[in-house]
Amino acid sequence: MKFQMVVRHTIRIVLLSLIISNSVFAQTAESLGGNINSMYDESHPVLSDDGSTLFFTRSYHPENMGGKKDPGDIWFSTLDENGKWSKAINLGLPLNNHYYNAVLSITKDAETIYLQSIYKPNGKKPDSQGVSYASKSSFGWNFPAPLKIKYFTNKSDHQSLSISPDGKVMILSLESFGTYGAEDLYVCFKQEDGTWSDPKNLGTKINTQYQEMTPFISPDNKTLFFASNGLPGSTSRDIFKSVRQDDTWTNWSDPVRLSNVNSTGVELSYFIPKKSNYAYFVTTQNSDGYGDIKKIKLSPDELPKSIAIAEDPAMADDQKVSMICRVLNQKTNQQIAAQVFYRDNGTANYKKVNANAAGQFIFAANKGSNAEIRVKANGYLTLNEKFAFNENMEQDFSLTPLEVGTTIQMNNVLFKQGTEVILEESYEEIDRFVNLMEEYPQIEIELSGHTDNQGNSKLNLELSQKRAEKVMDYMVEQGVDASRIVGKGYGSSRPIASNQGEQTRRLNRRVEITILKK
Repeated sequence: MKFQMVVRHTIRIVLLSLIISNSVFAQTAESLGGNINSMYDESHPVLSDDGSTLFFTRSYHPENMGGKKDPGDIWFSTLDENGKWSKAINLGLPLNNHYYNAVLSITKDAETIYLQSIYKPNGKKPDSQGVSYASKSSFGWNFPAPLKIKYFTNKSDHQSLSISPDGKVMILSLESFGTYGAEDLYVCFKQEDGTWSDPKNLGTKINTQYQEMTPFISPDNKTLFFASNGLPGSTSRDIFKSVRQDDTWTNWSDPVRLSNVNSTGVELSYFIPKKSNYAYFVTTQNSDGYGDIKKIKLSPDELPKSIAIAEDPAMADDQKVSMICRVLNQKTNQQIAAQVFYRDNGTANYKKVNANAAGQFIFAANKGSNAEIRVKANGYLTLNEKFAFNENMEQDFSLTPLEVGTTIQMNNVLFKQGTEVILEESYEEIDRFVNLMEEYPQIEIELSGHTDNQGNSKLNLELSQKRAEKVMDYMVEQGVDASRIVGKGYGSSRPIASNQGEQTRRLNRRVEITILKK
């Protein structure tokens, strides 16, 4: 009898603790609402760096490419000015097919995304494992290409990854070489040629004989969040965090279970957007279906601080905003030595920005101001860009190397329709190339004109020749020796985009320079 009383008392305590735990969870975790979550399974949420676009996977939905039998398509939603998410839309081709599709990570400029599996052009089932990436163009997402990871193999159907804020390190969840059980977390490093090193197991501090998955490297580039069902304290798959102890990326602190996030359900895909006070994650607890995407507000102590923000003394002044810049080689994506200058609009002189030990350029500007940035490096085309300083920014500037054979498009060089008359707003761009010729007096170029395929091909060829010569004449008038420029029209013979619609035809109407001698 005494034993039965103890059992009943123990059961009451356990039930009460579960009720309290779920009650606290329900009070703190907030669903993203019916425009995102549904009776179907939502997983793999990835938010763009500016917080405006959410990508996620929705499984077995009738509007998937393969209908109700489709294991997962990529959907997206955008955030309006009132902080409400729009009704999610299927992303469609070419990123979705009849197989499992998921966005695994996205670059901070939202121009490149990393995707689950390898894509075949004929739409057939992938015959190899791996990760793909797709870049964004003016007419949508390009067809995904395979990411080159040395000795990549995965025995599991699950695959997830996170790329470090500096773009140099990737943490993957795989069942691969040296696994301790099921899925483990591995690290890869980006090589100079753009490929990735072979995956290296993070070790027994992180990995168990069970599952470790959905890693996320926080903005501080040190804290790792991931899901595990094998670490002490886990009830199913729970979210843990660990802090990197050195630059090997295999030495970690003891993982800590997040008590404010985890429930008796499954929690996955925890991440903290850089410009947010919320953490986002997937949970099956109190969900509308299988897995729902929710968010939870973080205290200041829980927010991982960005390295760049922590280093920037201007951040203490709430009337200032900062810009943190890196300068990269456009062809290799490697950081290069450069000079950065900026000036407020209306100010005549540029101010030089000094680089720190990491080669970053950090400076402050008045909130709400506009400024021009000039980026220069020896042997590269100088870049000029305009920015509105409304919030803290991190920006990569990619410079075009001046090499023989390099072709550079002259942006915003416009002509009166059907003629070679240069429109007034074009001269600022042409002057940029006049300055290039003055800065590098040994360079010789071909200046080429191009059209779309509309109209008579012979007339198009003649018009492109006249436009090239018109730009050349202006550059000569500004002091460039005519012997250094060859003007040539190609008509519609060298398109860089489809001529099927006006949106892409306009890309073919262009003026370019090609370096002939350096």
